[in-house]
Amino acid sequence: MKNKMKNKMKKMIAMFMMFAMILGLNTVAFAAGGNTVNVNTGAYDVKDVTFKAYRVFDVTKNEEKYGYAMTKSFEKFFNDKRCLTDDAAYTYAKINQGTIAKELKQYIATNSTQEDASATATQGRTTFSNLADGYYIIVPSGDTFSPNLVTVAGGATETVNLKGKEPTTEKKVENQDWASAQVGTKVTFKVTSQVPDMTGKLEYHFKLKDTLSKGLTMTDADFVSVKIGNELLLEDKYDVKLTPNKQEGTTALEVTIRDFINYKDKAGENIVFEYQAEVNKDAVTVDKATNTAQVGFGNKSDELTFSKPDTVKVYTHTLTITKVDGKNQTPLAGAEFELYEGTSVQEGKIIKLVDEGNGVYHVPDTTELTTTTTTVVSPTTGIITIKGLKQGTYTLKETKAPAGYNKGEDTTITITAESTDAGETIEVKGDKITVENNSGVQLPSTGGMGTIIFVAAGVCVVGFLILTSRKTKRTK
Repeated sequence: MKNKMKNKMKKMIAMFMMFAMILGLNTVAFAAGGNTVNVNTGAYDVKDVTFKAYRVFDVTKNEEKYGYAMTKSFEKFFNDKRCLTDDAAYTYAKINQGTIAKELKQYIATNSTQEDASATATQGRTTFSNLADGYYIIVPSGDTFSPNLVTVAGGATETVNLKGKEPTTEKKVENQDWASAQVGTKVTFKVTSQVPDMTGKLEYHFKLKDTLSKGLTMTDADFVSVKIGNELLLEDKYDVKLTPNKQEGTTALEVTIRDFINYKDKAGENIVFEYQAEVNKDAVTVDKATNTAQVGFGNKSDELTFSKPDTVKVYTHTLTITKVDGKNQTPLAGAEFELYEGTSVQEGKIIKLVDEGNGVYHVPDTTELTTTTTTVVSPTTGIITIKGLKQGTYTLKETKAPAGYNKGEDTTITITAESTDAGETIEVKGDKITVENNSGVQLPSTGGMGTIIFVAAGVCVVGFLILTSRKTKRTK
């Protein structure tokens, strides 16, 4: 009996110890990990950049209170600063926020300090997961970007913004490197940069400079917004200046953010400028309408450093219609057409055009709307040229055929444009079509000689049948 009791007690103790170990392991696992740090890399080019996380302090948390203790990897760093206690080390880190990141990075490099975690950069965001509670320095490889300092504890997720020594410029038109657009319509531009690291600065300046080439028209009303991170700036926080160059046909845009030093705590966050421009009639005279932007930054407003510029391109396309005889392919003059956007005349929108003469037309901009026509006519060459179109689907309707010919059916046209080099060159398809007209012979007229001939022939046939019938009866 006693042995049975002892065995039961042993089993109960073993089970209790097992549960205790499980609970203990779970507690350690919770303390050792569960934290996440996201590094917002924004529009920076982070190709081939790696990030390493080093735990400078171990951290304990109780509600909103934090306790910091030096890790073994960084005891020497703080001891060299005459900080021999955790409290002294914490005080040093708090007082020297402007310089400690640089000091820690140098210490890590010279002491071959082992990282606690590493990650490869991705466009937009890099993530460290399952970090132990602690105060970390996140160090990007190379010298282009500055380190970040961040505390995580209790399963927290924190986001820091990558801080670059110099902002970059990324420009898009309709959210891509190039666009196909029709004259008279507006395209949307977005320029993305970053808030630079202004640590230790008392004054700082930042502006956007953009040059819109011939073929693009911008007014004050076309400027849309400035956004820093998630903050949409009010209009009194920035100045917009447009300077047209009538001789060259270009327009200079300059946007200056007022009191930029006030955004020093947003280092690494994206700055996004958005604005529009109309594709004007001059766009059809150039191969492409370019648009080049860059940002300027620095301590003095008259001594700014400018980023590498970024250029986008806007293309218009030309439709060539060749009108020919369907039999011998000779050119036909005098054919009249209307052009509609879309897959049918019924559902499409008729396109207004400006007549340049001799079969050449172009889509008007907003300054030419009083001189338009909806009818295009083939000249003696049979070739009609329509400039200033975008890629897309159109319907060509023949409203009048040349004398002696029948009108053709509606023709569906699809213009496409593709590029393999970010719009530096494009390949256009479907922008050249041939429309044939066919002539017919004269149809017989009711009541004319043709009818008399048919009637006479009919009378002869009837008479023959009657005579034949009579002969048959006599024979019988």
